[in-house]
Amino acid sequence: EYNETEEGNYCINYRSQTTQEILVSAEAQAKEILNHIASVTEQRENKRTERFEEVEIEV
Repeated sequence: EYNETEEGNYCINYRSQTTQEILVSAEAQAKEILNHIASVTEQRENKRTERFEEVEIEV
């Protein structure tokens, strides 16, 4: 269980979760973050491609 502290940091409550549960949760969160990064990267690449296509000049 992740609890937000007054400083805005997160701490893990070890009493309510086993180490295995914490690792499974951390893995799921890591996958979610990586998927988000991949999505943002893909969107940026698509924007670059669109801009490149707009600038193409016929010779």
